[in-house]
Amino acid sequence: MDAKVEALRRVKQAEEEARRIREEASRNAETIVREAQLSAARVLEEARTAADAEHRTGLARAKDELSREREAALQKGRREADAILARRNSKSFEKAAELLLSRFEQRVA
Repeated sequence: MDAKVEALRRVKQAEEEARRIREEASRNAETIVREAQLSAARVLEEARTAADAEHRTGLARAKDELSREREAALQKGRREADAILARRNSKSFEKAAELLLSRFEQRVA
């Protein structure tokens, strides 16, 4: 009878040990999953931060480029306006204006 009791006791101990191992494995698995989720969230946040920074940098570059292009266009327009004003003040411009005015007066008369 002692052998049966001893065998039964060992079976119960083995079952208890198996239950304890399963619970520990389950807790370990939950810990691993939580750590993986936290790690994934950190990586995602870092990627988002990097993408935002790259986006801001790209926008800044584009604004700078547009600003340079605008300034270049303004300078070109100023030079052309100055050239037109210079021609307007020249003798040939005055002669051309007088010629046009006289032809206009001839046609109207």
